Amino acid sequence: MVNVYAWNYHRIFLIMLFLLILWRILARYIRIDIWKILNLFGAGVSFFLILKFTVLGRTPSGVHQFVVMAPYSDEFFRELLMNVFLYFPLGLTLGELIGWHRIWLALVLAIVIESWQYAAGTGMAQVTDVICNTLGAWIGGIAFQKRKHCL
Repeated sequence: MVNVYAWNYHRIFLIMLFLLILWRILARYIRIDIWKILNLFGAGVSFFLILKFTVLGRTPSGVHQFVVMAPYSDEFFRELLMNVFLYFPLGLTLGELIGWHRIWLALVLAIVIESWQYAAGTGMAQVTDVICNTLGAWIGGIAFQKRKHCL
């Protein structure tokens, strides 16, 4: 599997910008009923990837850790950016399906996942993860606009 966590910052920003532009272009030319189905499929894939990178397949360690933010290291900003990037596609697809409610859904999902990581001992629960995940869904939804009609 591709290790996206090793990508540099420029690559991540360019991919996010490209996806935002592509999403708006596609939204103009794809029939609305097909567009909703594509977004529903995309949201499902995004949800699965979020679970894969955060809780699925992790072995419980028995250590329950909760911190406001991870200790500062060379990877501190990369971790923050990758948490934004993880929820970006979910915000992109959900923005077309449920509009601005995607922010609340992303917030609840992030809190549930961080709570699971704490309770199961499968990771370090961090407040900064919840904030960055919600920010990622918000940024992803920037491409969202109500469509009046489609070609």
